[in-house]
Amino acid sequence: MSRLLFLGDSLMQENGPDTYPQTGWPQALKEFLRDPDIPILDFAKNGRSTKSFEDEGFLAQALDEARPGDIAFIGFGHNDEKDDPARHADARTDYLQNLDRFRKALLDKGAIDVIYLTPIARLRYGEGGELLRTHGDYPSALREHVGKEGIPLIDLEEWTTRDLLAHSRADNERHYMVLPPGKYPQYPEGKDDTTHLTEEGARWICSLVRDASKAIPSLSDIMK
Repeated sequence: MSRLLFLGDSLMQENGPDTYPQTGWPQALKEFLRDPDIPILDFAKNGRSTKSFEDEGFLAQALDEARPGDIAFIGFGHNDEKDDPARHADARTDYLQNLDRFRKALLDKGAIDVIYLTPIARLRYGEGGELLRTHGDYPSALREHVGKEGIPLIDLEEWTTRDLLAHSRADNERHYMVLPPGKYPQYPEGKDDTTHLTEEGARWICSLVRDASKAIPSLSDIMK
């Protein structure tokens, strides 16, 4: 049985009761798997970029746990784009080089597939009410790169953007940590976080991953 490994940032990181309803999307994945007993190993860490994930030893931790037969998902970009020198990785150079180094290391450990993901769209609207694309060159750089190299990609930026455009702002907010005051004990004053996912948002991403996985041979028999 293949195990599923996740390397990424706060959109993937496992959350506990202290931050509920914030949820990393792999936490909701079991209900979308044909076999819910498939092991899920989540190495994602809040606030990390490809650079800091490696520099702080989290890549090494993932590689220590990796074994032949694994399928890995790698999703970064939200923090690579920040100006912080400890995290910034240029979209068309370091970012791609870091991803490829992670991929090669996992394949060398026996992974049967390593799948890249573009970053999930933020729920940001312009003054005219238009949905903004906030990730700069990162999604397009990754699309072009995988097209040249033949690497499997789940284009979450495109899938989420397309779905958000098909629904109202009010409908979309349920996927993100846009919380009214008094509803959750952990956030008595509410929250206006248009990046991170709620539990419902995690299921939303998993449904998109399931749909996108139909085009990826290593996942076609794993997802429902």
